[in-house]
Amino acid sequence: MSTHRYLFTPPGPVLQAYYDDTTTNAIITGPLGCLSGDTEFLTPAGWKRIDEYQIGDLVAQWNPDTWVIEYVTPDQYVVLPCESFIHFRNEYSLSMLLSDEHRVPYYDYRHKFQVELAGNIEKHKSIRRIPFKFHPPTGNRMDMTDDMIRLAVAIHADGNFPERCTNNYCRFGLRKDRKKERLEFLLNANDIDFDRRDCGARPTEENFFFYSPYRGKHFDEMWWQCSVEQLEIILEEMSHWDGLFEGEETRFFSAHKQDADFIQYAAHATGRKATITVKSYPDKEAWNDTYCVYVHGKNSRKNSTNIRENTECGRAPAVDGRKYCFTVPTSFFVARHDDCVFVTGNSAKTTTSCYKSFRLMTKQAPNRRKIRPTKCIAIRNTYGELLSTTAKDFKTIFGDLGIWKEGSKEPPTFTMRFKLPDGTMVWHEMMFVALDRPDHIRKLRGQQVTWFYLSEVKELPKEIVDMADLRHGRFPSMMLGEVLPTWHGMFGDTNQCDEDHWLYRFQEELAPKGELPDWRFFTQPGGVIKVSGQWVINPARENRENLEKAAPRYYERGMQGKSEDWIKVNLGNMYGFVMDGKPVHPEYNDTTHCVDDVDPVMDSPIILGFDFGRTPACAILQQIGLQWYCLDEFVSSGMSASKFAPNLLTYLNNEYPGHSFIGWGDPAGKHPGQEVESSAIQILNLNGIPCMPCDTNDPLQRRAAVANPLTELAMNGRPRLLICKKAKMIRKGLAGKFCYRRLQVAGDEKHMDEPDKNAWSHPVEALEYGLMGEGEGLQALIEEKSAVTYKDRPASPY
Repeated sequence: MSTHRYLFTPPGPVLQAYYDDTTTNAIITGPLGCLSGDTEFLTPAGWKRIDEYQIGDLVAQWNPDTWVIEYVTPDQYVVLPCESFIHFRNEYSLSMLLSDEHRVPYYDYRHKFQVELAGNIEKHKSIRRIPFKFHPPTGNRMDMTDDMIRLAVAIHADGNFPERCTNNYCRFGLRKDRKKERLEFLLNANDIDFDRRDCGARPTEENFFFYSPYRGKHFDEMWWQCSVEQLEIILEEMSHWDGLFEGEETRFFSAHKQDADFIQYAAHATGRKATITVKSYPDKEAWNDTYCVYVHGKNSRKNSTNIRENTECGRAPAVDGRKYCFTVPTSFFVARHDDCVFVTGNSAKTTTSCYKSFRLMTKQAPNRRKIRPTKCIAIRNTYGELLSTTAKDFKTIFGDLGIWKEGSKEPPTFTMRFKLPDGTMVWHEMMFVALDRPDHIRKLRGQQVTWFYLSEVKELPKEIVDMADLRHGRFPSMMLGEVLPTWHGMFGDTNQCDEDHWLYRFQEELAPKGELPDWRFFTQPGGVIKVSGQWVINPARENRENLEKAAPRYYERGMQGKSEDWIKVNLGNMYGFVMDGKPVHPEYNDTTHCVDDVDPVMDSPIILGFDFGRTPACAILQQIGLQWYCLDEFVSSGMSASKFAPNLLTYLNNEYPGHSFIGWGDPAGKHPGQEVESSAIQILNLNGIPCMPCDTNDPLQRRAAVANPLTELAMNGRPRLLICKKAKMIRKGLAGKFCYRRLQVAGDEKHMDEPDKNAWSHPVEALEYGLMGEGEGLQALIEEKSAVTYKDRPASPY
């Protein structure tokens, strides 16, 4: 067998280094393959820009086996920094703006379905047919008869409902005999009475008047629910009204973009390719733009979308500095760019890992029978994602080299047997196992494998990774008369993790200190770096030549007017926090307010702030000089006060021996619960932890207790409130996890009136109570009361 078609060139030096690496454990963080913000995705109501996606939107995923689309909630919506895209473009038929790492589905010259990275396609051009056909979702059907659908198409084209008539009184004014005959046929087919009158001013024109069961002039949202049979009827009927025939091709004209979009959708959903062009009339101010939908016949040679050797592949800048994508269960979804429809791949890094596995199995030393034996286990957190992404990618790329087996008792397995040009045989077995909990360690015990492939490492518990690290290198075995593994270890890919993740500690804390000599991490360098407190262009940035051609002074312009955190995440490719809505404390700036851990002083008491409930939390603070330091935190989940108090006491005795404490808590904590006699504050006091209720739980004063010291400066020029890295939940909550959740409404952003109660809200509110008990935020309450006029004051209760 020739392995020429499996030669792989990773797009970019970071992916290349990861692909070639022979370190025992190699992990690549990013990059994700994504699309430009002006790329559109298909929804049940039509097209929508991907940079306008909102939680709750459905995405048309595409099944490569059946071509049927299904509208699903994406598993992940990806937004990442980006410099430039590859622009694959053919005149009138293809336009795709893709990052180098984006997965492109296509059919090769043998009509075999394949997936390849965009950067690899750019470097090695050949005939590739990009899929663009799809079938509507199973069960789609609009509740309208076929004859009524045909009449509705006619009404859209030439019908009119006078504005003065509130009923369905419809008028047609027709000159062409074929249209007159067609309308009369449709009215009779629908058993509709009508009047047919001559138009005296225009002898060739006749008017038709009737009451229509359907009142509409455009293909609105309900039409996108049609079945494939109904879409065929629509396209056929359009040819009688707004169509122009040129052999196997048809052109449809409309002054409304939404109608042009729907006709294009109907064409692609019935196996035809369609593109949209617009004609403007700058010298005719009263004329609207005209949209032409050019539909190719099913049997036309032009009914294809191809990437060839002469396909234009230029570089285009990322206008907003970002790239966008979805992950969906089938790994593919329907997209559109510049009114050109195509099927595109998930956002993923698995392709390089798949080819890395292939390279390793071919490099294994042969035994005396000229067989190169290897075994691998691919691990992901759930079987759904494992089979729909990792396994599907591997089968798509190497499907003709092996046999897939999926049973009820044994893990899904892909067994590969193929001969290399040197006469040796590769025997490789790849098992796919889902492990998402520490107790799944037992599934790895006893496994004899050569290497592990870890997909989405950040989703795996550390206990699973630890056990896998002990099980590789056990196949092939000398006990069976085999040679030893030429290479063994673990490799994997992942998205960027949070700063409190075990992977962050490995990559950013232990590895730089040399404490992980058998681990290597790969991350693309940022476009800018900080030198002497200033952001400057990173000389080690990638894609320098292409970027300078596509967008001169890209980073210089990108930094202008941007916040410190925006530059850090979007241009510096550094760790950051993901916001789920509008932050409760927008005053917090992680770069400004976060500091390394500080040792408490003995001559000042430590202040404890408490938030109660079934998720009690404690913020640990101290005032050093004129500044407040949030030194630490103690958080819990699903824990009563009676269990929380002794655990906290043990923690304080171990971490802060010899210190004195003052505690402040939510005043609701002084009231006993329905099932216990003691209140939460009493239970703390009984366990030796001092705590007093704050005077109020007024939200304004609580927010101000944190906001004021965040925005006010001490004598040293630093903010009066600083958050130590040890207080991870509080830091993340202030950075945006404690937020007003965004409402899913069109137009301007709107948010909930009350903050979202989540894992981060409790420790941040504990911080608020601790500072408020010490007098912070009082000024805000005084100012609010002084702003109330005499007539607005409540009556005295005395």
